Amino acid sequence: MTPDNSVSNNLPPFLTNSSSQNHISLWLTFEYVILFIALYASTISLAGITSHAIDQFIPDSTNLTNIIYQSEFERGMLRGYIATIIVFYPVFSLLFLHLKKLELANPQLKSIKARKMCIYITLIVTFLITAANITSTLYGFLAGTTTSNSLLHFIATLFISGGVFVYYLWQVKDDRKINA
Repeated sequence: MTPDNSVSNNLPPFLTNSSSQNHISLWLTFEYVILFIALYASTISLAGITSHAIDQFIPDSTNLTNIIYQSEFERGMLRGYIATIIVFYPVFSLLFLHLKKLELANPQLKSIKARKMCIYITLIVTFLITAANITSTLYGFLAGTTTSNSLLHFIATLFISGGVFVYYLWQVKDDRKINA
């Protein structure tokens, strides 16, 4: 049994048979890393699918060169995005629900270093994506090249990366309340 029985009460049976708390931490670290990889793959795919839909329904009037080549290339990318989301979204969803259930039963699991590192890396990356997107859109406004297509891309990226950013910022604030 593990030194802290409250941690192991709600863990899967194959983890509670371990004689080492380190084994549990390593397994949970593995699950958190896979969760965040699946999150990244799913959000990139969602952004790609959304971008493709925007380009299909509201073409960019300033970019009419190589339409045939871009169209074939974009269809190939769309197939890749769809395949990626079909594979990674269920992995993300199941791991998210599993780990959230464990966290609710054992709030001390929120202090696992790998979880914290993944959250902070995600916050940094989503902040940079959002800031770059705002800067690019503002640059387009100043240059007079902003179109409805570019505004929709801005909104989609802001919604996706901003949503992830806000959720994990809320998690950090919630974790600080628990650890305070």
